[in-house]
Amino acid sequence: MRHSAALCAVVVLTCAGLAQAEMALVEDFESYEVDSSIHMQGQDPVGGGSRWYTQANMSELMDCNRAFVVAEGNNKVLRATTQDQTTEVTDYLAIAMSMSDHAIYGQGTIYFRFKHLGGGSDNALMTNDLWPGWDYGGYETGTIDAPSFQGNLSSHGWSKSGVIAFFTGWVNGEGWFRGRDGSASNPPAAGAAGYKDVQVNTHANEWTEFWVQIDHANDRSKFYICPDGGTATVIMNPDGGEWWAMRNEQRDNNAVLNLRFQLGSDGDQVRTLYLDDIAIDDEAMTLERPDVQHDKPGDLDGDGDVDLDDFVILKNNFGTGTGGDCDGDGDNDTDLDDFVILKNNFGK
Repeated sequence: MRHSAALCAVVVLTCAGLAQAEMALVEDFESYEVDSSIHMQGQDPVGGGSRWYTQANMSELMDCNRAFVVAEGNNKVLRATTQDQTTEVTDYLAIAMSMSDHAIYGQGTIYFRFKHLGGGSDNALMTNDLWPGWDYGGYETGTIDAPSFQGNLSSHGWSKSGVIAFFTGWVNGEGWFRGRDGSASNPPAAGAAGYKDVQVNTHANEWTEFWVQIDHANDRSKFYICPDGGTATVIMNPDGGEWWAMRNEQRDNNAVLNLRFQLGSDGDQVRTLYLDDIAIDDEAMTLERPDVQHDKPGDLDGDGDVDLDDFVILKNNFGTGTGGDCDGDGDNDTDLDDFVILKNNFGK
């Protein structure tokens, strides 16, 4: 009898363990070379991995050097911008990543860390059930309208999207979230379609965590946000409640197969977005974080703390080199912004 009770306890604990959420880290950019373009890097979905694609401008299919891996201290992150090295600014920039073995067919969660530089940043997250890339002339049909691919940004960018949210709006110096609530062609209720704005606590050049909880069967999602390492707070729909209706127009509605980050356009305004630690739970809605260790801002020598040794590195590079870069802003020189970050984290 005692053995039966023990066996039952083991079964219960095992089942409880299987039911727990598992937030799998699918991309942290550590495997890429610094300054390398993210375009066409990674592994094809068959066999695992994350395959990246980029598209610049509205109706052109092109590789570009505007989404690339940069070093931020001892950490590697993705920097996407609408400005190239010749100072030309594109209308739009989109980067898409295959979710591979982590496609969400029922309930699931998408997590990532981001930061933006303010000044008009307006960056969107979109998903759908299509191949994550674009047909670059020959793989499928050689045309921009290849049915399994994303299509172009102008005629297909929004109409093929499921989850859609502007997660880094920046209006008059304040952080905003803009969510698509329903479909333009099939609103869930009268007057419910369209974008709705909610003010959120995001700040330029500071890392922020973002969760999207997906209820795919009911075409709805919840969004959570917090400062890096903080407590996640749900972004409420202005009409009341925590759920936002997913856009569902030209999708087969069978799965969320990819993530697409799109940087918007505002004339010659430069958009810049940093991404890191993209993770997915393809079976549960959760607020778990992936198991990853982040470098401390200002820890230039990678020893786990910010101390005098780091200050010496910054001092030796101040105004002359990038060795003291604490903010990953792409400046050619270590500057006062880097000093402030080191100072604020000194002794931690």
